[in-house]
Amino acid sequence: MAFTFIAHRGNIKGPDPANENRLDYLMHTYTMGFAIECDLIGYKNGLYFGHDEPQELADPEFLRWPDVYCHAKNLEAVKLLSRLHCHWFWHQQDDITLTSKGYLWCYPGKYIDTNGAIFLDLEPKRIDPSQMLKYSRVSRICGDYYDPWEK
Repeated sequence: MAFTFIAHRGNIKGPDPANENRLDYLMHTYTMGFAIECDLIGYKNGLYFGHDEPQELADPEFLRWPDVYCHAKNLEAVKLLSRLHCHWFWHQQDDITLTSKGYLWCYPGKYIDTNGAIFLDLEPKRIDPSQMLKYSRVSRICGDYYDPWEK
Protein backbone atom coordinates (compact mmCIF):
# COMPACT_ATOMS: atom_id res chain seq x y z
CA MET A 1 0.00 0.00 0.00
CA ALA A 2 1.50 3.32 -1.03
CA PHE A 3 1.02 6.46 1.01
CA THR A 4 1.68 10.08 0.25
CA PHE A 5 3.82 11.34 3.11
CA ILE A 6 3.10 14.91 4.19
CA ALA A 7 6.10 16.44 5.96
CA HIS A 8 4.79 18.10 9.12
CA ARG A 9 6.24 21.64 9.19
CA GLY A 10 8.72 20.43 6.56
CA ASN A 11 10.18 17.70 8.81
CA ILE A 12 11.12 14.27 7.52
CA LYS A 13 13.76 13.18 10.09
CA GLY A 14 12.09 14.37 13.29
CA PRO A 15 11.23 17.76 14.77
CA ASP A 16 13.67 20.57 13.94
CA PRO A 17 12.40 23.68 15.78
CA ALA A 18 15.19 25.90 14.44
CA ASN A 19 14.13 25.28 10.82
CA GLU A 20 10.56 24.05 10.68
CA ASN A 21 7.91 26.37 9.26
CA ARG A 22 10.57 28.42 7.47
CA LEU A 23 10.13 28.97 3.74
CA ASP A 24 13.57 27.72 2.70
CA TYR A 25 13.17 24.55 4.80
CA LEU A 26 9.64 23.93 3.49
CA MET A 27 10.72 24.49 -0.11
CA HIS A 28 13.74 22.20 0.28
CA THR A 29 11.49 19.39 1.55
CA TYR A 30 8.96 20.06 -1.22
CA THR A 31 11.63 19.92 -3.93
CA MET A 32 12.67 16.50 -2.54
CA GLY A 33 9.24 15.29 -3.63
CA PHE A 34 7.31 15.51 -0.38
CA ALA A 35 3.95 17.10 0.27
CA ILE A 36 4.19 19.53 3.18
CA GLU A 37 2.09 20.86 6.04
CA CYS A 38 2.89 24.32 7.36
CA ASP A 39 1.54 26.36 10.26
CA LEU A 40 0.28 29.87 9.53
CA ILE A 41 -0.56 32.74 11.84
CA GLY A 42 -2.53 35.77 10.78
CA TYR A 43 -0.91 38.92 12.15
CA LYS A 44 -1.59 42.56 11.20
CA ASN A 45 -3.37 41.51 7.97
CA GLY A 46 -0.47 39.29 6.89
CA LEU A 47 0.14 35.54 6.91
CA TYR A 48 3.24 34.36 8.72
CA PHE A 49 4.77 30.93 9.05
CA GLY A 50 4.90 29.87 12.67
CA HIS A 51 3.32 27.62 15.24
CA ASP A 52 3.12 29.77 18.36
CA GLU A 53 4.13 33.17 17.04
CA PRO A 54 4.72 34.80 13.65
CA GLN A 55 8.20 33.84 12.36
CA GLU A 56 8.48 34.73 8.71
CA LEU A 57 6.13 36.34 6.18
CA ALA A 58 4.53 33.60 4.06
CA ASP A 59 4.63 33.66 0.27
CA PRO A 60 0.98 33.42 -0.94
CA GLU A 61 2.03 31.79 -4.23
CA PHE A 62 3.86 29.02 -2.38
CA LEU A 63 0.76 28.36 -0.26
CA ARG A 64 -1.21 27.64 -3.45
CA TRP A 65 1.21 24.99 -4.73
CA PRO A 66 -0.17 21.45 -5.06
CA ASP A 67 0.43 19.27 -2.00
CA VAL A 68 0.90 22.21 0.39
CA TYR A 69 -1.44 21.86 3.37
CA CYS A 70 -1.87 25.09 5.35
CA HIS A 71 -2.74 24.77 9.03
CA ALA A 72 -4.41 27.97 10.28
CA LYS A 73 -3.34 28.69 13.85
CA ASN A 74 -5.73 31.57 14.56
CA LEU A 75 -8.95 33.09 13.22
CA GLU A 76 -7.12 35.82 11.29
CA ALA A 77 -5.22 33.09 9.43
CA VAL A 78 -8.54 31.39 8.57
CA LYS A 79 -9.85 34.64 7.10
CA LEU A 80 -6.71 35.23 5.03
CA LEU A 81 -6.28 31.63 3.86
CA SER A 82 -9.89 31.38 2.72
CA ARG A 83 -9.28 34.34 0.39
CA LEU A 84 -6.17 32.70 -1.11
CA HIS A 85 -8.01 29.61 -2.39
CA CYS A 86 -5.26 27.34 -1.11
CA HIS A 87 -5.61 24.00 0.70
CA TRP A 88 -6.08 24.85 4.37
CA PHE A 89 -7.63 23.58 7.58
CA TRP A 90 -7.95 24.49 11.22
CA HIS A 91 -8.07 22.06 14.09
CA GLN A 92 -7.10 22.09 17.70
CA GLN A 93 -8.05 18.86 19.44
CA ASP A 94 -10.97 17.89 17.23
CA ASP A 95 -11.04 14.17 16.46
CA ILE A 96 -11.42 14.99 12.77
CA THR A 97 -11.63 18.22 10.81
CA LEU A 98 -12.56 18.88 7.21
CA THR A 99 -9.99 20.63 5.01
CA SER A 100 -10.96 23.25 2.42
CA LYS A 101 -10.62 20.57 -0.29
CA GLY A 102 -12.78 18.01 1.49
CA TYR A 103 -10.14 15.80 3.13
CA LEU A 104 -10.63 14.46 6.65
CA TRP A 105 -7.66 15.52 8.81
CA CYS A 106 -7.48 13.08 11.74
CA TYR A 107 -6.07 13.98 15.17
CA PRO A 108 -3.29 11.63 16.41
CA GLY A 109 -4.82 8.36 17.56
CA LYS A 110 -8.14 9.04 15.82
CA TYR A 111 -8.21 7.03 12.63
CA ILE A 112 -11.00 6.39 10.15
CA ASP A 113 -10.85 4.13 7.11
CA THR A 114 -12.35 6.31 4.42
CA ASN A 115 -11.27 7.92 1.19
CA GLY A 116 -9.78 11.34 1.79
CA ALA A 117 -8.62 10.67 5.35
CA ILE A 118 -5.23 12.03 6.41
CA PHE A 119 -3.63 10.52 9.50
CA LEU A 120 -1.45 12.67 11.74
CA ASP A 121 1.45 10.58 13.11
CA LEU A 122 3.87 12.82 15.00
CA GLU A 123 5.77 10.17 16.94
CA PRO A 124 8.11 7.70 15.29
CA LYS A 125 6.12 4.52 14.74
CA ARG A 126 3.04 5.65 16.70
CA ILE A 127 1.13 3.88 13.96
CA ASP A 128 2.58 0.49 13.19
CA PRO A 129 2.92 0.47 9.38
CA SER A 130 1.96 -3.22 9.32
CA GLN A 131 -1.37 -2.31 10.97
CA MET A 132 -2.16 0.12 8.16
CA LEU A 133 -3.50 -2.74 6.04
CA LYS A 134 -6.80 -2.36 7.90
CA TYR A 135 -6.98 1.24 6.64
CA SER A 136 -7.03 0.34 2.97
CA ARG A 137 -8.67 3.57 1.77
CA VAL A 138 -6.31 5.99 3.54
CA SER A 139 -3.62 7.32 1.24
CA ARG A 140 -1.95 10.15 3.25
CA ILE A 141 0.09 10.26 6.44
CA CYS A 142 1.36 13.51 7.95
CA GLY A 143 4.30 13.28 10.32
CA ASP A 144 7.75 14.38 11.38
CA TYR A 145 9.40 11.03 10.56
CA TYR A 146 9.39 9.64 7.05
CA ASP A 147 11.46 6.50 7.74
CA PRO A 148 8.64 4.23 9.01
CA TRP A 149 6.68 4.94 5.82
CA GLU A 150 9.36 4.71 3.14
CA LYS A 151 8.77 1.02 2.44
